[in-house]
Amino acid sequence: MPAIAEASTAFSGPAKLAEDAADGAFDKIVIVAPPVALGVMRKEIGGKLAGLIVKEIAADYVKMPVPEIAKAVQRSLEG
Repeated sequence: MPAIAEASTAFSGPAKLAEDAADGAFDKIVIVAPPVALGVMRKEIGGKLAGLIVKEIAADYVKMPVPEIAKAVQRSLEG
């Protein structure tokens, strides 16, 4: 059942991100999601949003404190 919840979240996320990208809310983005959700999101991402993605990180940081998530993402971007 968790994969279904992840898939549902992943389906709604790309639509909002695409809308924000079209509005010029950001000029580049890093996508971080658990592997299954990232796979679902890849199928939904297209157009301008796809061109703004600078990195995809397939990781499940749900149970990590926010400061630790920031450190993990920074390490991934540096490496």
